[in-house]
Amino acid sequence: MVEEGIDLSAHGSTRFNKDLARAADIILTMTRNQRDYVRQEYPEKADSTFTLHEFCDDLSGEVLDPYGLGLSEYRSCLAEIKILVDGVFNKIIESRMR
Repeated sequence: MVEEGIDLSAHGSTRFNKDLARAADIILTMTRNQRDYVRQEYPEKADSTFTLHEFCDDLSGEVLDPYGLGLSEYRSCLAEIKILVDGVFNKIIESRMR
């Protein structure tokens, strides 16, 4: 992320929980397994839980974790996420304009 000018030194992970689920309008996951877990644990959020790819109308894709792989895989993953986040942003903006 340094290459992107982003400092993650203060970043830490947060375990997904019922309070986060309850507060969310949309829940976006990287993989189908993560999506399925959220849908199973929080069935009231099933209709608003998608993979990033699904939300962007690509039903076949998943963002795979590059952990333990080389720098090129991390860069590739970042490029994929950037495209998907742009798609998510555009879809949300479009829905607000209707």
